[in-house]
Amino acid sequence: MEESHLGIFVVLFGIIALVMGGIGITTMSDQKSTRLSQSAALTLEIDSNQDRLKSLREEISSKTRTAAEYEIEGRKLEATLQQSRIEVASLQLRQESLAQKRTELVEQIPEIRHDLAAAQMAKKEALRRSMIGAYLGDVSTTRRTYRQVRVTGFEPGAMRIVCQRGPATLPLSTLPANLKERIGWDPIEEDLERQIPRTDRTPSPNIGKAAAPSEADIARAQADFASAKAEMDQTQRSLEEAQSQIGGSRKSPPGSLETYQERAQRLSRLLEQQRLRYEDSRNTLIRVHPNDSLLRR
Repeated sequence: MEESHLGIFVVLFGIIALVMGGIGITTMSDQKSTRLSQSAALTLEIDSNQDRLKSLREEISSKTRTAAEYEIEGRKLEATLQQSRIEVASLQLRQESLAQKRTELVEQIPEIRHDLAAAQMAKKEALRRSMIGAYLGDVSTTRRTYRQVRVTGFEPGAMRIVCQRGPATLPLSTLPANLKERIGWDPIEEDLERQIPRTDRTPSPNIGKAAAPSEADIARAQADFASAKAEMDQTQRSLEEAQSQIGGSRKSPPGSLETYQERAQRLSRLLEQQRLRYEDSRNTLIRVHPNDSLLRR
């Protein structure tokens, strides 16, 4: 009986051992399967991270190349900018040089005009000196005919002669064309004479005592005096205006390359020339018409 019970106990123990062994094997299999799954997931994650790392490295490399390109481009732009600054400085120097030359040329214009007028006057007076004493025969002007004409001298705007009837003065504008050409007369002669101060004129050779000033002489002297005074007054006002602007917010007048300082200097020199002309024209007016009303203004 006891042996029967022992056998049953052994059988039961064996069954229990088999069951427990099966459970253990199943558990180990499940754990192994889980570990394999986890390993596969980790492998996938590692591969993904490696791909991402590779992508990040490529992106960093690309950005590094772009930064280098930007640096090279920046250096090129800086070199171009420096060259542009040099060119601008060169242009500014050239502009200043041109402005200086322009100022010098502007200052020389009155002198050039004066020299041109003086040269034309000298040529004209040389022609007229060569005519003094010349016998012209009969001369027909726009007014009348003069017989047995001989030239005795010249005065502004007129030619003095001796003819069959005695001395006479012929306005140059009334002479025939061939005589006008011989004496160098032209329609702007009066303007040329007004441009040259009396002190610069070579006195025309005259025969006999000088005649009293004519109305034409007085009118010319009045016009010279009025013109000289008007020019001097205008220049004086312009000079005062330029001097008042020196040191102000603007260095030069709008649209002008000349500074106020340069303009004031130029106008000062011009004013001195105009004062000389004014004094000369005033002395001339005093000589030909001492009591003229223009002298009292």
